[in-house]
Amino acid sequence: MGRMTSLLLVKQSLILKVKNSTLVTTLLPGGATEIREAEWAGKDFHYPCVRVHVDEFKRNTPGSACLLFDVAATIYVMADDASSMKTDQIAVEIYNLFDTKSYSDLVNTTTVVGSKAKQLGASWNEPGGVWQSSVILTFQVS
Repeated sequence: MGRMTSLLLVKQSLILKVKNSTLVTTLLPGGATEIREAEWAGKDFHYPCVRVHVDEFKRNTPGSACLLFDVAATIYVMADDASSMKTDQIAVEIYNLFDTKSYSDLVNTTTVVGSKAKQLGASWNEPGGVWQSSVILTFQVS
């Protein structure tokens, strides 16, 4: 029997999906190494970068027999450029990667279905002094 779906596996699956997209990684000078979980607190990284956060993970219906989970996640794109164009360009590729898509991740034993994406335009993020665009995802996972 495979591993039980969890918030951690979903986060790893989202990160892997973005890392495997050459449309995204070619826009990052550091490539796939600049795609990490939002909670990563390291200091050795380069802008632009992508961070993934799972905002909500809950069973679709009550009871331990339910193996379908509702998920909300946010993917952040940050850059320290003079313009917000780079963050929006990367966010568009991430939006297209997930919106109305379903996929199976054999590494993390998850299946994502019914993905819907919403892109928020760039905003200046103080005190970090960087541009930030966001892609908000909702989907179900088993």
